[in-house]
Amino acid sequence: MTRLPGEQLDGWLRKAADAASQSDAVAASVGRAPPTWTFHLQRGCEMASLMVRQLGPTLDYLSTMAWHRDVNSHNIMVSSAARGMLSSSDTSMQASFWLCDLGLAVDSHTWVSQNGEGPMGGAWRTTDIGGDCRYWPPGAWMLHCFGAEYLEERLDYCRQYRTRLDVHGLGITAIEVLCSTALSSYLSGTGAAAGAHGAPWAQLMEVFSEGGDFGPIHTWFTLNDAPEQTIRMLDNLHQALCACIGCSDPSSGRTLRVLVELTHSSSVMELQEACALLEEAEVLRAEEILRQTPLKIAEEDEAGLDEEEEREEPPRALASAVASRAPSSKAAPLQRAADAKRWAEKLAMLTAAFREGRPAPDDKKTSSDASAGSANLVAAPGG
Repeated sequence: MTRLPGEQLDGWLRKAADAASQSDAVAASVGRAPPTWTFHLQRGCEMASLMVRQLGPTLDYLSTMAWHRDVNSHNIMVSSAARGMLSSSDTSMQASFWLCDLGLAVDSHTWVSQNGEGPMGGAWRTTDIGGDCRYWPPGAWMLHCFGAEYLEERLDYCRQYRTRLDVHGLGITAIEVLCSTALSSYLSGTGAAAGAHGAPWAQLMEVFSEGGDFGPIHTWFTLNDAPEQTIRMLDNLHQALCACIGCSDPSSGRTLRVLVELTHSSSVMELQEACALLEEAEVLRAEEILRQTPLKIAEEDEAGLDEEEEREEPPRALASAVASRAPSSKAAPLQRAADAKRWAEKLAMLTAAFREGRPAPDDKKTSSDASAGSANLVAAPGG
């Protein structure tokens, strides 16, 4: 057995978030402007892209033999290629990611089809649901609350559960990397604080980690329709990500597009394609840096160029959502900057609600009863 370098990603993210909050306070005390939370968001975007590019091929190779079933920030190690431990001040490109803990892995062949039982046969129907439920896709909640027959009738969610558990877990973890430090910096700047998890969530984690009576918790999640609440929260998150695509630079827009595809129930994007798109995004990022050199800016000023930069196409899974929300590419630069800030702020607040199991603050579709029921449901990244 090989000892992996570095530390668990969830612990590193907590320390990075604390460091961001403290640096903001220190900078304010000495009259310096701290790094903006959007700076941390950009850095998170770069780290999320790097993590998917590093772990995507690993999971793709593993899928020929097994599904991990527990991909989350606690089961991913992060380190510095140069020093072993990654500092919160290191650049995102210095990070190395490693996958660990295959204790819940299952045979990928018998999982989806067993003894010629057909497309809906396989061990997925009878094997206990595993992994950290904060990273479960909606299909896992459907199976948990209502059984295999219920999930079979919902083809996209069933396909996602049977064949894309690891893809979804990697995508949710990447969104966690994208937003965690930026959210902490944003909240420190507004004086707000993240809410505490409620009793059902705390009881669920206790039963999963230490054992106990699962019946009352299962009843609570079933009565409060946990699958539908998870779908609603993911929809909110996807809409915010898609809106950000419309006002991001090409490289960041492509990364956000990939994160939507990895976590959307109707997506068919495989990890190989996702990694290829993210590699292309790195080329776009390098080109963007070159375009921002003083010489290039001077040449463009002299030539009087006013070219619109290429915009990233929307995720296939949510093209209609982008069409209805993305700002026009002909918008004036100041307006586009304002749009970017507005959508980035919405993304940060939605991520906070998503992590704490709260409905989105402006989600008018949520009834008061559903809001009360979802107050303690967490089906996505947590610290």
